[in-house]
Formats: sequence, structure tokens, C-alpha cells
Amino acid sequence: MRLLLIEDDEPSPTATSSSPTATPVFVDIYEPNNTIGTAYETSVGTKLCAATLWPVGDIDWYRFVLKKNRPYQIETSDLSSGLATILAVYNPSGNLIATNDDYQFGSLASRVIMTAGGDGFYYAKIQNKSTSDPARKTHCFQVTEARDGQEAIEVLQRAQVHMALLDFHMPRLSGLENQISNTGY
Repeated sequence: MRLLLIEDDEPSPTATSSSPTATPVFVDIYEPNNTIGTAYETSVGTKLCAATLWPVGDIDWYRFVLKKNRPYQIETSDLSSGLATILAVYNPSGNLIATNDDYQFGSLASRVIMTAGGDGFYYAKIQNKSTSDPARKTHCFQVTEARDGQEAIEVLQRAQVHMALLDFHMPRLSGLENQISNTGY
């Protein structure tokens, strides 16, 4: 039998931690996605938010299926103050096909508008060019598709594109019909 004696005039022992203090971690739910081989898979039309570029130097990769000859808009948006993204887009072979930094004056977000050269997985690489601490700073990433000629024109107008080459064989509004309606020829 054991007997434990406690004297009331002695102070109670306090708990002390022998473990080190933890460093805060600000990774997002899409990690690990730091290489093309670990790219986070998303789909056209899905907006991924609360993405981080922490710690300094972090690179985020995403992969998504695109269809040949269809126009797409690939972009970062809703950047927290202190983030400035650079977006690079790669084809299914892993070759760089487009890049953008600050898609319009006064914006630090990035946007690429492109037509897919073939069916398959394409990749987006996002980096933060700001030198400030990216802790607690987030952004969104999204790929959208224009399904026909009219939607392609709407995507291009939102992107403030001044010139575009349009396919003559697009449904709803072909490149030729758009040329005639916008110029009167």
C-alpha cells in the first residue's frame, strides 16, 4: 500500500514544459505542391482560395485538364496586401508556354489567356515576387473556359485584350461573325 502525504503549507507544484516553443506554420490545404510532380489537381471552373506562398521562396504548382482549341483564362486573384504573384503556364510536356506578372496597371495579380494546343494536363506555377513576409497572406487561383465564341469575347473583354485571333469555327459566334459585328464590315 502507498501513502501520499501532502502538507498544506507547501506550494503546489506547477507544470513546466520541457518541449521547445513551436514556430507557427502557415501552409495551405493544397500542400505539398512545390514541384510539377506534386502539383495540386484542380478542375476548370473551380476557384481555390486561402492558398499561401509561405515560407519566403515557396512555389505552388497546380495541374488541370484543358481541351484542344478551347480558350482559357488562368489567373490569381484576391491577393492579400503584401503578395505579388508571377504566373507561369506549362503544356502537358512540361514546356513553358506563357507567363504573366501584374496583368493590368495597379494589380499585383497575374492572368494568362490562352488557347490549349492539345488535350491533357497543363500546369500553373505561382511564385510571390514580393520580399515581404508572406505569413498569413493568401490568394486565389482559378482556371475558366469559354465554351463558345460569345464567351470567348466576354473573357477577352474582361481581360482588357486589345487584339485577338479568333477561330472561324466556334459555336454561337464565329471569328468571322465577331469581326463583322464589331467592325461593320
